[in-house]
Amino acid sequence: MYHVSSLRNLSAVDVLHLEVLCIEIGCKSVIHVPRTLSVRELKEEACAELFVVSEDVDLYDFFGGQCYACLEDRLDSSLSDVRLMDRQAVLLKGRHNTPPALLSPIINTLFQTKPPDVALQLSDGTIIPVHRWILELSSTLLQDVLTHCPTPDEQRTEACGPDQQPLTVIPVPGDDRLAWVFALKLLYPVSQMRRPPITWSNIDRILALADKWNMSSVMKVCEDFLLLPTTTFSLSESDPSCVWTWLIKADRLSMTSVMRKCIATIVTSKMSSARGMATTGPGSKNFDSDDPQLDKMVKEVAVSCSPNTLTSLISALIVCKDRLQASQR
Repeated sequence: MYHVSSLRNLSAVDVLHLEVLCIEIGCKSVIHVPRTLSVRELKEEACAELFVVSEDVDLYDFFGGQCYACLEDRLDSSLSDVRLMDRQAVLLKGRHNTPPALLSPIINTLFQTKPPDVALQLSDGTIIPVHRWILELSSTLLQDVLTHCPTPDEQRTEACGPDQQPLTVIPVPGDDRLAWVFALKLLYPVSQMRRPPITWSNIDRILALADKWNMSSVMKVCEDFLLLPTTTFSLSESDPSCVWTWLIKADRLSMTSVMRKCIATIVTSKMSSARGMATTGPGSKNFDSDDPQLDKMVKEVAVSCSPNTLTSLISALIVCKDRLQASQR
C-alpha cells in the first residue's frame, strides 16, 4: 500500500504537494501528487505514465496495483469518478496545515521473520527483492535459474538496504518492472499481498512476462479473465481486446478455451453482419459478400496459427454460412 509520508505547505503561490511512498517489498516509488489536480488530470497523468489510453486505466493502475491517496477536499470532481480499489486507501480530509489522517501500514509477519533472499535486477539496475520460495513455486524455469545462480554478492545488493543480508541476484534484462510488480502480487498468497485486478490495460504485459518465465499460475489468472462472461472481445484491430489478436495469442499459448471463445465471437459477429445485410434489400444478403477485414485476418491466422486452429475457424465459418442460408430459404 502507499503511505503518505509528508505534506508540504508552501507559499500561497506554490502548489501543495503530497509525497506518496510505496512500502511494498521491492518498490521504491516516490510519487509527488499536486493537491490541485482533478480526478481527470490525475487520470491523464496516470495514462502518460503507463502509456495507455484513458478509457483503459484508473488511478489504481497508476500506483502499480496499490491503493492511492484520494485528495477528497481538493478534487474538483466527485468521488464517484474514482474507483477506490483498496479499503485501506489513504484518505486526506485535512487542509493546508492540518495533519493528514493516516492508516497504519500493515506489514505481514512473514516479511518480518523471513526477509527476501533473491533480487531481480532489471536492465536499468533496478532491484526487486523477492522471496526465493515464491519464484521456485511459480516456475520450473526460475527454479532452474536459481539452482545455477552464483553465491550472493554483497556489493551487488547494496541497493536493497543496509540491514538486509546479501541476496542472490537474477538478471532479468528487458523485463517490464510494472509487469513484475503485478506478477509478484499474483504469486504471493492473498494474505500477504493484495491481488490487483487483471484489465485490458495490463494483461498484455503481465501475460508476456508470465509466458517468458513459464509462470503457469499467472497465466491461469490471465486466462480466467479472458474467459469471464463480462470480458468481451472487439473487432477493431487497434483495440487491446481485438479478437483476432487474442485468437493468435491463445493459439500460441495453448489456451484452448480462449481460442474457442474468440472463434465464437468472430462467428457471432459475422452472422449479425450477414443478417443485417439481408435486411437492406435484394442482392445484399449473400454470406460470401466481400469482407476485406475477414479475408485479411483469416490469412493472418493461416500464417500465424496452428493448422488445428485454422481448421476450427474455417469450419465454424462454414457452419455459420450453412445456417444463414438455411434460414433464408
